Amino acid sequence: MERRRRRFHRTFMTAAACLVVAAGIFLAGSSLTGGPNPDSVHSPARALLMTGRTYAATDPATGVSSVIGLEDKGWGTHVALELKGVKGPLQCRLTAVGDDGRSEVVASWGVPDKGYGVPGSPDPMLLHGGTSLPQDELNHFTIQTSDGRMLATITV
Repeated sequence: MERRRRRFHRTFMTAAACLVVAAGIFLAGSSLTGGPNPDSVHSPARALLMTGRTYAATDPATGVSSVIGLEDKGWGTHVALELKGVKGPLQCRLTAVGDDGRSEVVASWGVPDKGYGVPGSPDPMLLHGGTSLPQDELNHFTIQTSDGRMLATITV
């Protein structure tokens, strides 16, 4: 009886160890592949760009192309940005400008060395933020570097 109990215990422990090893391999594999892409079709920015009112522009001087998605909210306007054609390193900001000239920073971000939407790094940058300006009072958006260099202007 004692021998049978030990055999059962050893078999159970071996099976449990195999499960732990398998789970570790699975988790290590998903972390090596980077896991899910945070800019996947399930991101709030991608969803807004697919369902909201969109405006696109490509700046002829910089080659930066952008798409803005807008959605009315009770607090103002939900804004999404898709950005391509920019190399880093840069610190940037998206600013909403109203018909009356009032401006608000919607979001700021860093562009890594490899950039976004360029050869070797083809994926665009996606982000979302908000402004208290109502959509019907928006005139345009600017994308600038932290030192004030204009990358793109999107008229809405």
